[in-house]
Amino acid sequence: MNTPKHLWVNRRGFLKTAGATAGTMATGIPWITSQGCQSRNEFGKFLDVKYQDLVSQADLIYQSPPQRPVEGHPIGNGRMGTLVWTTPDSIHLQINRCDVFAVDVNHWGDQFDAVDYCGGCARITIKVGCRPFAAGQHFLQRTSLYEAECTIRGEGVDVRCFISSQIDLLTLEISDKRETPQPLQVRVSMWREPEVRTGNHLARYRFESSKNEVLVLQEFKEKSHYCSSVVAATVVAEKIAVDREGDTCRAIKVSPNQGKTTVLIASAVSWQPEKKPFQK
Repeated sequence: MNTPKHLWVNRRGFLKTAGATAGTMATGIPWITSQGCQSRNEFGKFLDVKYQDLVSQADLIYQSPPQRPVEGHPIGNGRMGTLVWTTPDSIHLQINRCDVFAVDVNHWGDQFDAVDYCGGCARITIKVGCRPFAAGQHFLQRTSLYEAECTIRGEGVDVRCFISSQIDLLTLEISDKRETPQPLQVRVSMWREPEVRTGNHLARYRFESSKNEVLVLQEFKEKSHYCSSVVAATVVAEKIAVDREGDTCRAIKVSPNQGKTTVLIASAVSWQPEKKPFQK
């Protein structure tokens, strides 16, 4: 088969053409310049990319609160993750892990049936008082892909949340700028009763707490299958207390503070009955 002449190209000709094309790109795209390339690799000699400007074009931005929890903003580190959404007086989180499984391949039922709880580990609701996250001109929620963090701006209350890439720790910084700051309440709960038995399958959880920390420990068992998880929540503050709200919830209550309050939420998993999560 004869190759058309316009497709004849050797390696030198290809590189020459590529260089010319790159030079054209460098002058035609606003976030690419031809300056400051001395320390770049071979490709970087042609292009100097402002990565933050480029990546930020794909940020997720809400100018009004989401209508449903599933429309929340996702953040995570590949192991631990959450959706972040709001109601007028609260920030909501669903703590998930990719290595938590309620069932294994030998489960008696079907996929997505009543006992397939996926990777859910805890439900967190942070009440900030009044209605700072109501829809209006003050509200803005943004997930920065470059910074790997979600920020929420409300009327007098700002929130910054991110998950560490090194350890499974979620940090929320809540800044109360209101003239009269409100008490903070971090509620830790689940979506089901403390113990649910379905055939041979057992799903259960329990709470442990101290004066400044709440843990929810979850276990799944079915024949030889075992998986457990724990989520620990605490608040970096001086005046806090932990209250029991029935069998399905614990609440960390924080006195009003004008300024920044930090909430820390960690998680871990175990597949061995004899070794509990967080056990040294």
